[in-house]
Amino acid sequence: MGTEEIKRCISSSASIHQWKYDVFLSFRGEDIRMTFAAHLFHALRQAGICYFRDNDKVETGIFIEPKLLNAIRHSRVALIVFTTNYADSWWCLNKLVEILECNRRFRDRQGHVVLPIFYDVEPGDVRKQPGDVRKQSG
Repeated sequence: MGTEEIKRCISSSASIHQWKYDVFLSFRGEDIRMTFAAHLFHALRQAGICYFRDNDKVETGIFIEPKLLNAIRHSRVALIVFTTNYADSWWCLNKLVEILECNRRFRDRQGHVVLPIFYDVEPGDVRKQPGDVRKQSG
C-alpha cells in the first residue's frame, strides 16, 4: 500500500467528526520501529499526511495512556501492522480493540477506515488464532 492509496482513503472519508490526524499507526515497536515503521512515517510526512506518532519511550501499564486513546479516536485512518510478535503484546492488543471499537462507532456515518498491513506474516496466521486473543495475552 502506498501513500496515494492512504490519501484516497482519507479524502473519501469526509465527515462531521473532528479528525485531528489523518493516520494512526499501530505496530509492535520492537519489531519494526527502526525499519518499516520509520520508512512509513517518512513517506507519510513527505506526502503531507498528518499522523500521530507516539514517543519511543511510552510507559506501558494497565490502561492505555489517554494520549493514545485520544489519538486513536481522532484519526481518520488506522493502519495496523501485524508482525510475528504483534499479538504477544498486551499493549498492542488493547490499541487494536480501541481501533476496532472506533471503527464500529464511526465507520458508517463518519467514514473511519481500518487498513491491515501484514509484515513478514501471512494473513491466515493472524486469522487462525485459537480462542480469544485478548485472553491469551493477559
